[in-house]
Order: sequence, then structure tokens, then C-alpha cells
Amino acid sequence: MEPFFAANACPRCGSSAASYTLHETACPKIGAGGEHMHRQCPACGHEWAEAPRTLRISGYTDSETPLDE
Repeated sequence: MEPFFAANACPRCGSSAASYTLHETACPKIGAGGEHMHRQCPACGHEWAEAPRTLRISGYTDSETPLDE
């Protein structure tokens, strides 16, 4: 699967207005085997899966000690 990016164009028609929804389970309809971003093109109706990206927050910690100490 290609990595998810909101501006990715539809692989069928090239439209850049596709919707996206996180699915936490497999979606056999589009061939996704696990967690994925389910995309659908409003122009041609094509559906496909993209790999969700890992959230990275620079400098974040859930402890009270800052990372730079």
C-alpha cells in the first residue's frame, strides 16, 4: 500500500478530491488486510487503501521530565 497523504490523487482518474476514513480492520472489498485509510473518489467512484502514517510529535513525552534534560 502507498502511504496515506490527504492530497494523493485517485489512481484511476487523477482527481485530488478523494475522501478518506480510517478503518481499523481488514476490508476485503478493496484488498486491505488490516488497519488502513479507506479512500473513495467522488469523480469516478474508485475505492482504494493507503497505509496510515504513524503520528510523530517532536519533543512530546507523557512524563513530567522534558526530553532535552
